[in-house]
Amino acid sequence: MPVRYPVGDKYTTRNHHAQRIEQVMRSRRDKRAQRQPIKPAVVRGKRKKSD
Repeated sequence: MPVRYPVGDKYTTRNHHAQRIEQVMRSRRDKRAQRQPIKPAVVRGKRKKSD
């Protein structure tokens, strides 16, 4: 715990919110990582148009 303020409840709640935000960001990154392999299909379509 970095720097504990006198009001521990608010600080802990902020940490919990930060943890939830980190989890959401990680889940979004995981979803993006799963979507990326599918995107090359669209890129192939563009390559066909260029050819």
